[in-house]
Amino acid sequence: MSQFNDFKLDSQLKTALSIPDNILEESNINTGYNIQNNLWEVIVKYNNDLTIIEEEMGVSIEILSSNYAIITLKKEQIFLLTLYREIEYIEQPRSLYIVLDTAKNSSCNEQVQLPPNNLTGEGTLVAIIDSGINYTHRDFRNEDGTTRIDYIWDQTLQDGNPPEGFSSGTLYTREEINNALLSQNPFSIVKTNDDIGHGTAVAGIACGNGLSSNKKYTGVSPKSDIIVVKLGEKGRESFARNTEIMRAIKFVLDRAIELNRPIAINISFGTNDGSHSGGSLFETYDNAIIGHN
Repeated sequence: MSQFNDFKLDSQLKTALSIPDNILEESNINTGYNIQNNLWEVIVKYNNDLTIIEEEMGVSIEILSSNYAIITLKKEQIFLLTLYREIEYIEQPRSLYIVLDTAKNSSCNEQVQLPPNNLTGEGTLVAIIDSGINYTHRDFRNEDGTTRIDYIWDQTLQDGNPPEGFSSGTLYTREEINNALLSQNPFSIVKTNDDIGHGTAVAGIACGNGLSSNKKYTGVSPKSDIIVVKLGEKGRESFARNTEIMRAIKFVLDRAIELNRPIAINISFGTNDGSHSGGSLFETYDNAIIGHN
């Protein structure tokens, strides 16, 4: 397309859009491109209202905050998007990779759990945004066997019950998890699980209560309640995208407001993509929405 605002596109996205589709499919910069439906997912920073863009272009828009959104659209529509004054910047999603280099002992937090502080996380929430969780594990259950988990949003399951305001995934509530734990086959009721174990391990460090080890091994916040988001997309066995994390952050913050409790968010992912300046839309969104809340 000959006319578009080149300055509104991040450099990696410009490169990706210049590559023929048949080559892009095999490249390592196709993050955000869905080969099956030939659609792109992009992050945008915007101002004012995006209604006119949604109506005129017929694109899918997910509002994350007053300045950030995720838009799903065709390749040629990305160029058209740059012409709208409401759009300040457009960024390609980045792949994120599992990272867990340090654990509880390295944080030197054990002293705060002892008298006179006795800080256990009681009355707070811990959000685990990761590969899921084994919700049947004793460390994430109370003494009476009931769950400590308020919500699990599995982004990879498409059973028709996504959280309000989101269009994909399946949401499970505390009540549903407790019902599953009472059954002979809990995973037939609450079908989410942690296939690789990373999220469960992270949750154990962050908020395990040690019931499985007779309290020998406890997490940082053993009496907090838990919210879990399993990252991903149905049918995709690759790394998580930062757009999925952006959705997850909005979800867990909305739930914390709903429950009127403070929340700590654990995201054990990282990436080497980008400028490392803290100025990407993903990073500025995180700072803005977490700082605001």
